[in-house]
Amino acid sequence: MKIAVIRQKFVNYGGAEQFVSGYTNQLANMGHDIHIFANQWTPSNHPNINIHSVRAIKRNSFLRVLSFAWFAKRLTRSESFDIVQSHERTLSQDVYRAGDGCHREWLERRSRYLPIVKKLFLRFNLFHRLVLMLEKRIFEGGECKKIIAISKMVKRDILKHYQLSEDRVEVVYNGVQLEKFNPSNRKLFRLEVRKKLGISDEEVMILFVGSGFERKGLEYLIKSVQYMKQKEWRLVLVGKGKRKK
Repeated sequence: MKIAVIRQKFVNYGGAEQFVSGYTNQLANMGHDIHIFANQWTPSNHPNINIHSVRAIKRNSFLRVLSFAWFAKRLTRSESFDIVQSHERTLSQDVYRAGDGCHREWLERRSRYLPIVKKLFLRFNLFHRLVLMLEKRIFEGGECKKIIAISKMVKRDILKHYQLSEDRVEVVYNGVQLEKFNPSNRKLFRLEVRKKLGISDEEVMILFVGSGFERKGLEYLIKSVQYMKQKEWRLVLVGKGKRKK
């Protein structure tokens, strides 16, 4: 099959990025003709993987999302594909993987804890309005045939906010590399990692993994650790996000 895969960043780091890289390589190994449409990428030497550059105007988030969605549509429609599968909210795709969840649900939950001024900012912010428009187009328009939710919660959120049949949304969980992410590895790396980070074996180590600190709730984790009974603890952050004192 000739398959188009849309992802702004096709790189070998980051959770969603590694997922896309991993499964496209598996499809390529099976003999499928894979075409990646991306704005930023790590080169691939696989003979069945072809990378197409998609323009994105990076002046701000609004223009970046809108321009990428527009140019991705033009490029994917310039060729004939058996399936166009997107990991971004774009203007045209056969299958959409909601790896970032439901944006409307996230805005709703976030606004509960914000002062009135910030609530109004969220409501009228052009970037969020654009994302909601694209999201509605994907979920309620007839072009996208299947939506992949990464959890039952994400599926519930989509069905809660948008008018679409339940059978259009399939839950497909992320795979786990059991050899790499195995509890038995704790014995192998625990002391080495703690020594490298300057953390004693007696201290409680809390690990937060993920980029986009605000979206993933780092603020609430920081507030909650003050209630821990253990006096000695360390919070280790792995990822990128805006830092605040």
